[in-house]
Amino acid sequence: QYFANVMLKLNVKLGGINTVPEPRSVSFLTDPAQPTLVLGADVVHPAPGSEGRPSFSAVVGNVDSDSAKYIATMQVQESRVEIIQDLQSMVAVSAFLHT
Repeated sequence: QYFANVMLKLNVKLGGINTVPEPRSVSFLTDPAQPTLVLGADVVHPAPGSEGRPSFSAVVGNVDSDSAKYIATMQVQESRVEIIQDLQSMVAVSAFLHT
């Protein structure tokens, strides 16, 4: 199981696709006439008590009609700020690469 998990991670890093959603189960995502951009975002903060260390934010979005391949953007931002400070430009990168 460990080696299978490592190979799944390696496959994705090399540009492969590990799974593709069943089109009937997510027809609203896989309709080529109306492409859908799926985004995920999060902010990670330094450990409690760490003064002066930045937080990191990331946005990930799909780049294919199967919602199986993703690209990510990340940035350093002000420490302990939960709202992504430059979300608009990060989403613009994901949307640009989606087309």
